[in-house]
Amino acid sequence: MSSKTDGAHPIRTSWLHSTRSLMVISFLFHLLYTYSVCDIYFTSPVVHPIRRFTLNDTYIIAPSSLAEYEKAGGVLELAMVPVLSFKHPSAPMPLQDGRPLIFEKGEEVEAELQEGLEALNYGQGKKNESSLWHDHDSSSQTTLSELGAEGKQEQKALEMEEVQMGGFMGLERYRQWKSPADRLVLIVGDGLRADTLFKKHPWHMLPAWAQQDLLRQSNNGEAGDFNLQYNSALSPFKNDTAIAFGDANSETLKTLQGTLHPAAPFLHHVAINRGPFGVSHTRVPTESRPGHVALIAGMYEDVSAVTKGWKLNPVQFDSVFNQSTQTWAFGSPDILPMFAKGVAKERVWMETYSEDEEDFTKDATNLDLWVLGHLEELFSHAQADKQLKERLHQPGTIFFLHLLGLDTTGHTYRPHSTEYVGNTIVVDAIAARVEALFDEFYDHDNRTAYVFTADHGMSTKGNHGDGDPDNTRTPLIAWGSGVARPTKLDAADKQRQMRKADAEQDAYYSHWVVGDVKRNDVDQADVASLIASLIGAPFPGNLEGHLPLPYLNVSDEHIVRALLANTLQVLEVYRTKHEARSKRMINYIPFESLDKDEEDDLPGEQLVHEAKYLVAIGDLHEAVERIDELFRLALEGNRYLQTYDWLLLCTIITLGYLGSILYGISFLLQRYFLSPEHPTLALYRPQGSGSDPSVLSLGKLICVPIFGALCAKFTAEGSPLTYYVYAVFPALFWTRVIDERAVFVAAWRASRNPTTSTQAVPGPAENKEGGATVGGLLAYIICSLALLELIVVGYLNRVAWTIGFLVLGTVWPIVGITKPMRQEHPKTILAWMAVCFLNGMFTVNSLDKEESIQVLIITGMAFLMGGMYVLSNANALLGCGTSAEGLQRTVRTIQIELGVLCAATIVTTVSAYSLQSKRGLPLASQVGGWLVLAFCLTFPFAYGLRVDKKSGNHQPPVQRIAITIFAFAPLFILLSIRDEALFFGSFALLLAAWTRIEGLLYAERAGTSGGSRGPRLLAKEDVRIALFFLFFLHVAFFGTGNIASISSFYLSPVYRLVPVFSPFLMAALLILKIMVPFLILCSAFQVLCVSPQANKAQKSKAVEAKAQDTTGDFVQIAGLGLADASPLVLSACIATDVLALNFLYAVRDTGSWLEIGQTITHFAMANLLQVFMLGLTALSAAFIGSLEQV
Repeated sequence: MSSKTDGAHPIRTSWLHSTRSLMVISFLFHLLYTYSVCDIYFTSPVVHPIRRFTLNDTYIIAPSSLAEYEKAGGVLELAMVPVLSFKHPSAPMPLQDGRPLIFEKGEEVEAELQEGLEALNYGQGKKNESSLWHDHDSSSQTTLSELGAEGKQEQKALEMEEVQMGGFMGLERYRQWKSPADRLVLIVGDGLRADTLFKKHPWHMLPAWAQQDLLRQSNNGEAGDFNLQYNSALSPFKNDTAIAFGDANSETLKTLQGTLHPAAPFLHHVAINRGPFGVSHTRVPTESRPGHVALIAGMYEDVSAVTKGWKLNPVQFDSVFNQSTQTWAFGSPDILPMFAKGVAKERVWMETYSEDEEDFTKDATNLDLWVLGHLEELFSHAQADKQLKERLHQPGTIFFLHLLGLDTTGHTYRPHSTEYVGNTIVVDAIAARVEALFDEFYDHDNRTAYVFTADHGMSTKGNHGDGDPDNTRTPLIAWGSGVARPTKLDAADKQRQMRKADAEQDAYYSHWVVGDVKRNDVDQADVASLIASLIGAPFPGNLEGHLPLPYLNVSDEHIVRALLANTLQVLEVYRTKHEARSKRMINYIPFESLDKDEEDDLPGEQLVHEAKYLVAIGDLHEAVERIDELFRLALEGNRYLQTYDWLLLCTIITLGYLGSILYGISFLLQRYFLSPEHPTLALYRPQGSGSDPSVLSLGKLICVPIFGALCAKFTAEGSPLTYYVYAVFPALFWTRVIDERAVFVAAWRASRNPTTSTQAVPGPAENKEGGATVGGLLAYIICSLALLELIVVGYLNRVAWTIGFLVLGTVWPIVGITKPMRQEHPKTILAWMAVCFLNGMFTVNSLDKEESIQVLIITGMAFLMGGMYVLSNANALLGCGTSAEGLQRTVRTIQIELGVLCAATIVTTVSAYSLQSKRGLPLASQVGGWLVLAFCLTFPFAYGLRVDKKSGNHQPPVQRIAITIFAFAPLFILLSIRDEALFFGSFALLLAAWTRIEGLLYAERAGTSGGSRGPRLLAKEDVRIALFFLFFLHVAFFGTGNIASISSFYLSPVYRLVPVFSPFLMAALLILKIMVPFLILCSAFQVLCVSPQANKAQKSKAVEAKAQDTTGDFVQIAGLGLADASPLVLSACIATDVLALNFLYAVRDTGSWLEIGQTITHFAMANLLQVFMLGLTALSAAFIGSLEQV
C-alpha cells in the first residue's frame, strides 16, 4: 500500500470498534433478532393439561363425584345440586373446597327441596313449566328451533320469579350418552385445493384415460354428474396416450368437449345429498406437518415450529388418536410416525410405504392406491382372524387414510394440470371404494362416520407454505353416522347471493357444483373437535378448535353439551398456562375477563357455572350464546398469555434496532467520515472512554444496571434464553452510543464547516463538497427515505421495482450525472438505460410461469455468445493489471466454463423433456446434472482463482468476477424453469454498467490528477451508492420471485437432480439458486469498492503491448478506491434496520392468513437480507480480493 495521505487514515480504536468486529456483531444481531417475531407474537410453550373433557363434565356435578357420593349412600338416581343463588341465576354456586355442595339425604334437605318445588308453582292452578326434574329423554327433548321468543320470555319470567322467591335446591338428571358413531374414517387428500374438488372442469383438463371413460359411458347412455364412474381411476396402470375418438364430428364428442365435467362425482353427490360441506381455512405455515397437527390434534403450531424440526418435531401434543380406542393409519412415512410417537403400540397402528416411493417422476396416484390396497388387505385378514375382527369392531375406532398423491402431483405438474385433476378423480374413486369396503365389512350397520378434507392447498406455482388463499382454502365434507344432512338454499337466501357474488368476482369459486347447498366453513382445528364428538372421545388436551354444530345430527342437548365440553377443554388450556405463569411471574396480571371472583375459584369458573345451569334448565339458546362467549374469552385469554411479554419484548427489540442504527452511524462517522484530529472529538472524548473496560463510563453507568435488572427478572421468572440474548444487544449498542456521543456533535459541525472535516479524498472537488446547507441535507435525507419507502412498497407490489428502474434509467442520468460526463460517455449512459429497462421488465412480469425448454436453450446460447465475445476481446476486457500468464489462465477457465455451459444446456433439455413426457428422470441425466453442479461449485474457484506464481497476487477483480459469472451460469440453466437464467444474465449486465458509471462519477468528483491508492474517507455520495446497492439487493430476490410469498420460487426444476422427496436437499438447492445473484452483486460491489480510480488503473506492460495491437487501448477499470466494501455494506445495513423496525410493528397475528404470513415474511426477510449481505460480502471478498491484491 501507499503512504499516508494527509490524515486520511481512520480512527484506530479497540477491537470492538474494528470493522470486522462490527460486521460479526451485526451478523449475529440480525440473525437472532429474526427469531424475535416468534417470541413476541406467536411462541407460547405447549402446555399439557391433565384433564380431558367429555359430555360427562358438562353437568353441574361431575359423574365422577356422583359415583363417590353413591358409594357413600347418597341419592342414587338423581344428583341434588344448587341451581340458583340468592342473587341471580348467573351468580356463583355455593361451593365447598372449590366444588359445588352435595347435600346429604335427610329431613332438612327434603324440606328445602319441597320449599323449592312449591316456590316454582307460583300461580294457582298453573302448570310447573320448569320442573327441577329435567327428563332428558329424546322423546321430551325441546329443540332449539321449537324454543322460540315466547318460550324464552316465559323462561326469563320464571327465573325472575325464582329470584324473588329466594334460593332453592334443584335436581339434575344424569344420563349416559351414546356416541353418534362407532367408528370414523378420516381421509386427507394432501395438497388438495377446494376449488379443484368442488368445481367442474373443461374437457381438455381431463386426462386421456378419463376422457375415454366419459366417452365410453356417454355412448352407453350412462354418463351423468353423479352416476358417472371413471372406471380407470383405480387402475395402477392408466393409459395416458390420447386415442382417436372415432368421428371427430360426432355429436357425442362435441357435447362432451363443450361441457364441464366433475373431477369428484362421488364427493359431489355426498355434499349435495348426504352430508354438509364447507371450506376449511388453514393457518400458516401451510405445510403438511402443521396442517395434520391442526386436523388431528386441534392445535395450531406457531410459525416458529418450522425451526424446531421438519417431521418428528420435538414439541409434544395430544391428539384424537391418543383419545380414541384405537387408530389404524395408512400413508406417508413423513406424517404418520409423528402421531404414533410416544403412544402405546396397541393404541395407534400404522403402515407406511418407503420414502423412495415418493418419486416426483412417477405416477403419484400409485401412492394413494397403495393406501387403498392395504386397507383392503386389513379387512381381508380380519375375516380370517377373529381377534383382529373384534378389535376392528370396538367403538371409538379411527381409520386414518393419508393420500399423498395430490401433493406430489401438484409439486411436479402444478394444480392447473390434467395430472392434478386426474389425481383428484383417483382420490374421489378411493373415497367411494372406502365407503363400500366399510359397508361390506360392518354389514351395513350405519355406524360409520366419514370426514374428507386436506391439510393444505396448492398455489398455482405448485408450492405451498405461505398464506396465499390458494394454500389456506381446503375442502371439508362429512357424512355417515351422526352427521347432519345438507341444507338446501332457497333463492332468497343471503348465503346464496353472497356465493354468487364470490363466483363472479373470484374465479376460484366459479363453476362449483354445490351452489344450491349451504356451505359451512370452519377453521382447520375445528375438524379435531368434530372427530372427537362423532366417536364420543375426550377432546384433545391442546385443543383450539370450535365444534362445528351444523355438521352434527344428534339431539340439541347432546350438541350443546358437546359444545360445552369442547369449550371447557379450550378453557383448560388457558387455566394451565395461567397457573404456570402466575407461579413464575413476579407481578403477574391475569386476563381480566377470566379473572377469579374468589381466591379458590378457577379462572372462568363463574361463566362455566352459568353455562351448566342454562343447559340444566333447558335454555339451550341462551346456553349456546354463553358457551360461545366463554369459548371466545378462552381463546382471547390464550392469546393474551401468548403475547403477555409483547410490551417488554417490543421495547427491548426496538431499543436494539435504534441502538444498532445509532451505533452503526457513530462507527461510520468516526472511522470513515471524520478525521481523528477533528477538534470536537478531541474536546468531548474522555480519556479511555468506551475503549478501556476498567473505565466506568457514562454508557456503562446507565446500561449495565438496566441490563443486570433485566437478567435478574428473566432469571426469577424462568424466561427463555432468547430473552437474555435480545437484551444483550441494546446494552452493548447504547453503551457505545452514549460513550461516543461526541461523534454526532463533530459530524454536525463538520457538515457546517468543511475545513474541520479534513476528508482525505484526492482532489479539491470532494473537499469542497462539505458545508452543505440544512436544506440540502434535508433534501438528501428525504430522497434517501423515498428510496427506502419504495423498497417497502416493493415488498407488497413488484411493480415498485419497475418504477425504481424507470427512475434510475431516466431521472438519475439527468439529475445525478453531470453533463460533461454524459457527453464524454454516451454509450455507457445508453447501455445503463437499456439494462435498467430490461431488468424492469422482469419485475413487472407475472410470477405464474410454465416450463419452457426453448427459452432455456436460447438462454444457454445467449450466455455462450456472451462468453465468446469476452474471449475474443479478452485483452481489452480482462487484460488490465495482469500478466500474460495470468490472463491466459483466466481465458482457459472461461473456455472450460463455456463447455460445461453447453453440457448443462443439453442435460437440462433431456431431463425436462423426459419429465414432461412422464418417462421419469434418466440416470445419465441425473448424474450429468450433479456433475455440472459439482463443477460449478469447485473447479472455477480451485483452478481459476489462483494466486499468480510470479507476482504473488490474485487476478484483477474484473477477471475474478467474470469467472464467477460464467461459473454459475450452468447452475442457473440447470435449476431454471423459464426465464430465471435470462434474468441472471440481465442482472449481471446491470451490475457491469452500474460499476462502470459509479467509477467514472467518482473519478470525475475526485479529479484526474495523480494521487495515492491509500484508503480514503467517505463522502455524502457514498451513502447514495450504498442505497443503490440495497435496491439491487432486493431486485436480486424480486427479479424472479416474491419475498412476500415463499412459494413464488418454483421447486420443479429441482426434480432434474432430486426426483425423490428429500425436503432438506431440495430446499438447499433452491436456496443455492436464489443466493447466486446475491453473490454476483456482492462480488461486483467489491470490485467497485476496491478498484482504484479510472486514471490509476494498473496495466501490465506485456499485455498492454498486445492489447494495443488488437483494440488500441484497454477498457479502464473504474472504482471507488476503498480498502474494501465494508463501510458501504454497513451503511446499507443501517438503512435496512429502518425497514426491519417498520416491519416489526406491521406484523399481524389476526386477520387473514395471507396478511399474517406476509407481515411475518417481510420482517424476517428484512433481517435475513442483512445476514445474506454480510455473509456474502465476506465470501465475495475472498473471491475478488482486497485492494492490496490488485
